[in-house]
Amino acid sequence: MASVHRTGSSYWNVSVKIWHADKLNPAVGKWVRTWRSTGIPATAPKEEAERVAEAIQAAAEAAAPNNPRRADQRVYVELVERIWRAAGLTPPPLSATWRDYSARFLAERTLNERTRANYAGQLKTFGRFLGKRADTILWNLEKDDFQKYYAQLIREGRSAKTADQHLTTLKSIMERAFLEGAIARNPVKLVTTTDAHAIERHPFTRQEISALLAFLDSPPPDFHMPTADPTEWKSAVLLGLCTGLRLQDAIGRAWSDFDLVAGTVALVPGKKARKGKLIKLPLAAPLASHLATLEKRDAWLTPKLRGKKNASTWFNEIVDAAGIDVATGGEKKGKGRSLRLKTFHSLRHTVNTWLAEAGAEKQIRMLISDHDDPRISDKYTHGTVQRLAEALQKVFPINGQTDFRVAN
Repeated sequence: MASVHRTGSSYWNVSVKIWHADKLNPAVGKWVRTWRSTGIPATAPKEEAERVAEAIQAAAEAAAPNNPRRADQRVYVELVERIWRAAGLTPPPLSATWRDYSARFLAERTLNERTRANYAGQLKTFGRFLGKRADTILWNLEKDDFQKYYAQLIREGRSAKTADQHLTTLKSIMERAFLEGAIARNPVKLVTTTDAHAIERHPFTRQEISALLAFLDSPPPDFHMPTADPTEWKSAVLLGLCTGLRLQDAIGRAWSDFDLVAGTVALVPGKKARKGKLIKLPLAAPLASHLATLEKRDAWLTPKLRGKKNASTWFNEIVDAAGIDVATGGEKKGKGRSLRLKTFHSLRHTVNTWLAEAGAEKQIRMLISDHDDPRISDKYTHGTVQRLAEALQKVFPINGQTDFRVAN
């Protein structure tokens, strides 16, 4: 039994029996009575110190070789929590399971709907990989668990970029657990990733852009336009080409985002929603001319396309139907998207490439590719909307024509 005394200290101390194993033979040892501080001030009631003393003694007994639960990590965690509670403190979340902790992590994050769904899918996939071990405490997850998961993603045919994204999500969760004291280290940081590079999207040529827009102006009667009418797709393509917007940002625009008099569009990009930073981009001539011809029958620019998760696949169908030869970056097997070299995202590469060819400086081009890159100071970006507009005038026809095969 543990006994509590002041022993002249400013804290209550406890006399407990602790197992001392033989250094040469850990299975052999003896019980040794020793003194430990309870951490309870000597001015506090003795009962508080006794509760801590009982927890310390229970922890000592749990470490003995003859304890049937000795190999169970959870018993140590529970005893540590008992000591914290007995001392009147809030214990660290040491006994949190992967399933519970990851769910809480996701619930407490500020994410847009699309990113939250993406994170949830990644966590669900890792949970299936763990199986019953999803209910183990975080402390029991080792580097090998995450290394094997990464290898499985690659083996299933996921791209290196996709597998890395899964790891990044898991690393964020385990890093938070580390900072909260639930684990001693972040095992995901020890995972070795593949040297394979993510596929690099290729820009469209001017002839291909002209062919794509001509197809949307007069699609063949036998072609079934996915979900939306051709005008909505043309609006999305011109937004991607002339402003560098990603697909979901392009098809999620309201008419109120546009100032056709000033020739600008203002929005908070989906990937930057957590920061909530508003960006403003100029409308190049082809886009401005196109928007001026449209009737505002709805609050949204592309109401039929807005929020459609399969829009990327549908865009690829349109590109193929337009007769644009899109090579792939290699045969794709298993899960994941086809490794097409030219997708809607290639429109961002296209405008950036054309701006570079027109002599636009890097900092101006970064407004299209990165929007709110922290390397661009507020002082430098003052008035850059106009500077970007001037750069776009060198790239796109002034009269708003969409036959880009004609020299500017």
